[in-house]
Amino acid sequence: MTNYSKIYALALRKLKDYDLPQMTQEDVEDYLFDLLTIAIPRFHICDKLSERNDNEGYFEADLTDKEMDILSNYMLLQYIDSEYLITPTLLSVGFSSSDVNAFSNANHLDKMTALHDTLRRDTETLVSRYSYESKDRAVDLLGREIKK
Repeated sequence: MTNYSKIYALALRKLKDYDLPQMTQEDVEDYLFDLLTIAIPRFHICDKLSERNDNEGYFEADLTDKEMDILSNYMLLQYIDSEYLITPTLLSVGFSSSDVNAFSNANHLDKMTALHDTLRRDTETLVSRYSYESKDRAVDLLGREIKK
């Protein structure tokens, strides 16, 4: 069994949001749960994710570190999408003309897009490796010969 809290903790180490400390523990968990529920179908090749208890907050299976890492990456991708790319909070910030000179929203948005693209590529690489390793492992467990 793998508690969602283990995946949340991993995601929080990667996610830096200054609003999170101002939220209640319950609100943070609800927010992370929303990110996780979006991440799960994106990691569709992992069969272990279908058996879960959302009310109690756990997966029935013991997830590997790699599986939890991939899920937390997908959570981070969703966070970047929702906070910066799809509904950019950057555009809702009011600032004076002196602030415009100090900080460029367009520059920050470009950096967030680049971060998103890099994280997406890294996650796809992890998923590809996971898929290959899982296929080999399943073949080995069935006693079949691995054909390369």
